[in-house]
Amino acid sequence: MTAPVANDDSLFGTQSEDTQEGNVLYDHAYGIIPVLSPTATQEHRYLLILHNKGHWGFPKGHQDPGESDLDTAKRELQEETGLTDYLMMAEAEFTEHYRFTRPDGIPVRKEVLYFVALVEEDENGDPPPIQVQPDEISDFRWCTFDQAIKLLRFKEINHLIRNAEHHLRSFFNY
Repeated sequence: MTAPVANDDSLFGTQSEDTQEGNVLYDHAYGIIPVLSPTATQEHRYLLILHNKGHWGFPKGHQDPGESDLDTAKRELQEETGLTDYLMMAEAEFTEHYRFTRPDGIPVRKEVLYFVALVEEDENGDPPPIQVQPDEISDFRWCTFDQAIKLLRFKEINHLIRNAEHHLRSFFNY
């Protein structure tokens, strides 16, 4: 999709759909940071997914026509992990910005808005079952913050999880 956009970086992140300025594509996606709620013996953990392209991250994807940002994120979470039972955390939104070049040479500026969802263990103390979407996801892992930092190799997502961790530690009072 092509639409005229002023040559101004302050506009980045204000478009509701993918737009192209010159040869720069502005891409927007929405995701959820799934967090396993802490217990008396264990701190919270993050659900990371291993994308088939070889990098760890959180479930995310593009908006379908008529979907809200949150509905998009929830749909992507269900499609990529099978998770449907969770509680959305109020006032917990984090944005990731990054740039890359597509194989066809077009530069992309991407913005991903993440929400936080709290997931509970089952009655046996186990995380809920995860069913990954095999055409996009090859593996998953419930990780502590320290484990997640080691797996998240891109600085932008690393910065994002540090902000989320700060928020969660404040929320859980530890």
